[in-house]
Amino acid sequence: SWVEFQKWRATEERKYCIELLLVTTFLGLPEYKRQCRYVCSRGSTGGVKTYEKLHPKWNRKRERKRTDCKCVLTVKEYPEVATVLGSYSSEHNHPTGNANLPYVQIPKETREYIAGLLRQKIDPTHILAIIHGGVYDQDDLFEHDETVNAELIKLRDIRRIEKEIEAESVRLHPDDGESTLKWVKILHAKGHLLGFKSRTDPPPRGSDLPPDLFLLMIQTEWQRRMFANYGEALMCIDATHNVS
Repeated sequence: SWVEFQKWRATEERKYCIELLLVTTFLGLPEYKRQCRYVCSRGSTGGVKTYEKLHPKWNRKRERKRTDCKCVLTVKEYPEVATVLGSYSSEHNHPTGNANLPYVQIPKETREYIAGLLRQKIDPTHILAIIHGGVYDQDDLFEHDETVNAELIKLRDIRRIEKEIEAESVRLHPDDGESTLKWVKILHAKGHLLGFKSRTDPPPRGSDLPPDLFLLMIQTEWQRRMFANYGEALMCIDATHNVS
């Protein structure tokens, strides 16, 4: 069954410390219900890279993850057939096992565990100590997953998860424009909004502002009091360098 296949794939990944990434899925075809193609995470997923390195000649601390590995797994699920059939080319052009752990992502369960601790406002350095088995004798926290090498989890990994959590409360919508409008409403409701102009709003008459200018002015109640007490003769503007 499909559930058994997923268990087999998870076991294969744990056994050899690899990742098999889903790159293509076809559903509802006459010949079969579903066809999925997985590739090794150190191979090519078929996507087109648009990023250009700013400093391509700089030396890397760690060798490149991509090795053009040809490991491929293709599975098909047929109508009225319980068994999932597949073709598996299991040869890798890179070391597997512990040697490949630095190139394997932190498992989902571990990321969720770290995120849970971060949401409880536990300091990242303390979380790292827990993961490394140095706090509360919790050395067995990750024994259930053979792919996790706790020593390879660094503080920067926890910081990255922390930033993702912070982004949840900062980016209120996947679209930056919609997220900004939501923030404008929140700031206005709290009385922190002095003024706002989107690039599509007409500039105020007599302001001499460019028509396509984006302007967001924020001042909290505390900032107002400080400005009234100490800064009546001084106007401070926080703007991108060399644009004011």
